[in-house]
Amino acid sequence: MAVGVHHLGFLMTATRTHGTGLARRVSDAYEHWAMEHGARWLRLGVVAANTRAEAFWRRVGYVEVRREGEYVMGHRTHVMITMIKPLGAENLSNYLDAIPRDRA
Repeated sequence: MAVGVHHLGFLMTATRTHGTGLARRVSDAYEHWAMEHGARWLRLGVVAANTRAEAFWRRVGYVEVRREGEYVMGHRTHVMITMIKPLGAENLSNYLDAIPRDRA
């Protein structure tokens, strides 16, 4: 993708762990690991219909950069939200310069 961008492909926790802080601890550990390995931005995609996941990622500092639709999975069509989290002194503008395809 670009130097300094770390993309999280998938994160799911068991329903029984929702509300326990597990997802936050995993997210924090991933962020720490990524920073140690040169990450300047974290990036992920979340299905728009998953409002709980979208709200979680916003709470931990991710911002939406674009939406894409028409992803078919099984019998459903989904809209994907691409979200990023700048790290350290980085910002959204620098990210979009590095990854222009993520411009809305």
